[in-house]
Amino acid sequence: QTGDKFAADDTLYSTAESVRFVVEEKLLAEKRAADLQSWLDNVERVQDRDGNFKGLESELEHMKIKYNESTNQLEETTKHKCFLEEQLDIMKGENEELVSKLRESSVIIKQMKPEVETMQAETDSLPQKLNTIEETSLQQTSTHLQSQHSQIQHFAQKIQQVEMENKEIRRQLQTA
Repeated sequence: QTGDKFAADDTLYSTAESVRFVVEEKLLAEKRAADLQSWLDNVERVQDRDGNFKGLESELEHMKIKYNESTNQLEETTKHKCFLEEQLDIMKGENEELVSKLRESSVIIKQMKPEVETMQAETDSLPQKLNTIEETSLQQTSTHLQSQHSQIQHFAQKIQQVEMENKEIRRQLQTA
């Protein structure tokens, strides 16, 4: 009886132990399944990250290219800006020089204004002076011509008188 009892207890113990073992195996299998699922999820996340990382690397390369292009454009813009600033400085210098010359010219014009006004007045009075000179010259010429005309008439009269005297002398010589 005691052996049967122990055998029954042993069967019960064995069954209990088997159930415990099955339960432990089930729990262990579930834990392994959960760990495996977790590992799988991690692998998928890593793959997603790797995919994202590769996409980010590609985007980074694209951004590096754009950055280099932007840097080159900035350098060219800076060079062009420097060139334009140099041109602006040159133009400012030329402008200051022109303003200075303009001021000098303005001073010279102000100084010459009385002379120009005097010359303008003289120019305006020239026709009247020319008329006066012309009238004076005409009068002098007329007086001179009248004087010469009088002298010519006087010489013509003397020539006639000398011719008459010559005729008279010839006539007297012929009669004598």
